[in-house]
Amino acid sequence: MPNKTNKLQQQVFYLHEKVNYLLEKHEFEHWLDSADVKQLLNCSESTLYRLRKQNAIPVAKIGGKYKYPKSVLDAMLLQGVMGRSKLK
Repeated sequence: MPNKTNKLQQQVFYLHEKVNYLLEKHEFEHWLDSADVKQLLNCSESTLYRLRKQNAIPVAKIGGKYKYPKSVLDAMLLQGVMGRSKLK
């Protein structure tokens, strides 16, 4: 039984460390609301809804409101711009 307990403690410690790492990594993440994203993407509410439903953009529902990680949207926009410039 002590061997199983030690293994379980190691797994809990590993998970604790992993959660702390992920929290630190995203601690300073800037989140945008739907109005900000619609302005950033120059899209309508229905387009934003469709993007959410298609999982085309990352979203979290916090306090009943949709929030979007700015860093990911910026990267997606940059990737889109870079992709278009290669086509020209």
